[in-house]
Amino acid sequence: MSEKKYRSSGRDDLKNPDYSHIKRDLRRILVIAGSFVVVMVVLAFILQ
Repeated sequence: MSEKKYRSSGRDDLKNPDYSHIKRDLRRILVIAGSFVVVMVVLAFILQ
């Protein structure tokens, strides 16, 4: 019979996780949301 070998995660992975992809996504969301706010403020002044 063949044994299944599982990769055990070390304690180092739990202490120092990599969130670089999440930071990149949050920065992109922040830029998009900020640009929408700027567009809304400009439109509010134009349409007034």
